[in-house]
Amino acid sequence: MNEQGFNSVRTLCTRMFYLNLLLFLIALSGLLFVVIQTIRENARSPHEQSFIFSLIAGSPCLLFLAANSYAFFKCKTHWQTQKTSRRLG
Repeated sequence: MNEQGFNSVRTLCTRMFYLNLLLFLIALSGLLFVVIQTIRENARSPHEQSFIFSLIAGSPCLLFLAANSYAFFKCKTHWQTQKTSRRLG
């Protein structure tokens, strides 16, 4: 891979890292909100419905976090592979 291609992969990974960091913080704050709401609901009246609500509301946040983590590490692995192959020749 030439220098320009290597730099474009590195730039893409850097942008992806910052985007994933931002999305991670948003999803984490959403998950934290759901947990706090569930704790409040359980303090008022302990029901199983609030647990089901937290499970339903929190699962998309967890899936979102998992998908972003996978995409970031996939890009990071690709970048490291390109970096190694560039060194080897």
